Order: sequence, then C-alpha cells, then structure tokens
Amino acid sequence: MKADWPIIHLYGPYSPHEEQIIACNEAGLTALKKLVNEDDDYVEVFTDDGEGYSLCLLVTQETQRCPSPYTDDKIQYGPSDWTWLIEKIRGLLGITPKITP
Repeated sequence: MKADWPIIHLYGPYSPHEEQIIACNEAGLTALKKLVNEDDDYVEVFTDDGEGYSLCLLVTQETQRCPSPYTDDKIQYGPSDWTWLIEKIRGLLGITPKITP
C-alpha cells in the first residue's frame, strides 16, 4: 500500500453516549477536508488493508429518518428503514441498483 493513500477508519459507537472515532492519516484528512469544503458528494478512500470504499457526505433534512448509528444490534432508536438512505447515497455515487429476476 502506498504511504500517500488516503486512509480513513470509521468507528461507530456501541451504544448511546459513546464516542465515535475517525482515524486517518494526513492524506485521509485531506480527503475529509475536500469532502466537507468542496462540492463533492463522496471521496474514494482506503482502510489499512488496502480495501477502497466511497466515503459519502449526505446533507439532509431527513435526519430523523436515519437509522441509529449504534453497532449494538439490540439498540434501535428511531426508524430502521435504510432503503431511502441507501438509495440517496447510490444516487450520489451514480450507482444504479442491480435488477434481479
């Protein structure tokens, strides 16, 4: 893996009131700044094992419809329908859903 690749690890909280962590290298910080300060909807980043992914920024007034971010699957606050959120993100990325018969 190249040292200048943007590395970003996201760690969600296990339960309410726990910290959320963004761990990144300098290139990852630059990618985050680009995502926030420019009109980009997403940036391509990597994890330490070299696997790439699209990090999206979705600004929406529909936050009350977002599923809770907790990783403990026994905790659920608010609606659990991810469909609308995933479709918005796919739209930002220009991904068309695969149609299965």
